[in-house]
Amino acid sequence: MTVFDIVIRFFLEGGFFMYPVLLVAALGTAVVIERVLVITRAAADGETLWRQVRGHLAEGRMDEAVRICQSGTRPIFTVLLAGATGKRGNH
Repeated sequence: MTVFDIVIRFFLEGGFFMYPVLLVAALGTAVVIERVLVITRAAADGETLWRQVRGHLAEGRMDEAVRICQSGTRPIFTVLLAGATGKRGNH
């Protein structure tokens, strides 16, 4: 008997109450997958971005540092923009 057969038999023997359990498990899995996708997309190479912005700030080229920070939509860009301009976000 395979693991799959054991799981199916366990599910069928559980009766009606196994269906809500299956639904909650499916919803939980969907939420985890969605969060992983969002967090992965939001990730950026912060070290490289910071080196670029820091270099421009050290050379007094504030407009170039701000332009780089405004070029992206990821959270790290917003944080660096707030630090470079001293302005708070819209939240």
